[in-house]
Amino acid sequence: MSAGTPLAPAGGDRTAHRAEWAAVGVAFLLLGYAYGNWVARIPAVAEATGAGPGVLGAVLLALPAGAAISMPLVGRLCARRPTASVVRVAAVVTPLTLPPVALARSPWTLAVVLALFGMAQGALDVSMNSNAVSAVRRAGRPLMPAFHGMYSVGGMVGAALGGLAAAQGVGVLPHFVAAAALGVAAALAAGRWLPPDPAPQPVQPAGPGRLSGLRRVDGLLIVLGAVGFCSALGEGAVADWSALFLHTVLHSGEGAAAAGFAAFSVAMALSRFGGAAVLTRYDPGLVLAAGCTLAAAGTLLAVLAPVAVLAIVGFAAVGVGLSCAFPVVLNAAGAHPLGSGPAISVVTTVGYTGFLAGPPLIGGLAQWVGLRWGLAAVAVAAATGAALAARRRDQLRRHDPSRHPVG
Repeated sequence: MSAGTPLAPAGGDRTAHRAEWAAVGVAFLLLGYAYGNWVARIPAVAEATGAGPGVLGAVLLALPAGAAISMPLVGRLCARRPTASVVRVAAVVTPLTLPPVALARSPWTLAVVLALFGMAQGALDVSMNSNAVSAVRRAGRPLMPAFHGMYSVGGMVGAALGGLAAAQGVGVLPHFVAAAALGVAAALAAGRWLPPDPAPQPVQPAGPGRLSGLRRVDGLLIVLGAVGFCSALGEGAVADWSALFLHTVLHSGEGAAAAGFAAFSVAMALSRFGGAAVLTRYDPGLVLAAGCTLAAAGTLLAVLAPVAVLAIVGFAAVGVGLSCAFPVVLNAAGAHPLGSGPAISVVTTVGYTGFLAGPPLIGGLAQWVGLRWGLAAVAVAAATGAALAARRRDQLRRHDPSRHPVG
């Protein structure tokens, strides 16, 4: 079998692969599920801790700070231990960090428990993406976008359950305890089916000489981090500013304003589930460049739109364009000679930085040139990602685990 020929498992092998895909998908779903439950109860937690808007904004930084601490540590751990074993622990611990959040009674204690929650989220994020690369290699199919689609589904399910609990007057603690119990049960049920790690697959050097090849690979890792940064910046900016843009700039009602982010989220989730079919037909560099270009065009349509409907269409286009960006760069990082875990931890950490930097960057620009042109920075970031992907198209194709399947 050639390195670029996808596997075609038959009978029991096909069933085993599907069980592995489902187990990895559950891990991704759990990460979004835990975060969605938390986001839905932020107002109640803020009231219980007495954290006003300014204090709450500072306290919320503890969550990504905790993730930034655990990600490189877990990346190194995944280089030494089977990624499935790390996912099993992280998938159980992540929902268990929800109930302590409900017990916080001051901004300081909330910051501590959110840091622990963020550390668990970061650990699961890196380990599940590393294990997902194992599933991709064993299946010989570009499954990463669909796995990330499961994260989107998990976030929607968690937020819906949290909103329902809040509407029914359920306290935060009983809600989080029930959510944690359900999450732990799902993690334990899926853990036994997680795929084992195949033997490392060598990647052909990009140029003559070992040192030259390593230098080029290191350059690719920098590009992957940069594209991940640009993609995550766009996601964070649309999440935080799309509703305000529609309401204050285009003077839409609150319902229509919320539709902008809803269109973005639904378009991204649906496109991720179709990403495997697209990546099977086209190489990842082309998909990444075309997607970022579409995201840039969608942003320009949104910020230049005279009416809310066109802006909502633009935000949906951004969701489609960015849907495969982070999955593709993490997929390529999984084939990096540095090791799947360490390389993915680097790209994920840089991506988190972009997600955090996006909203304040847009806010600062909005103070200077207005929100319409401030939000246009997303188009600049997406166009940068497209240019970087186009320049590294050949390397992205060679660093694609689905093109180097193992039985």
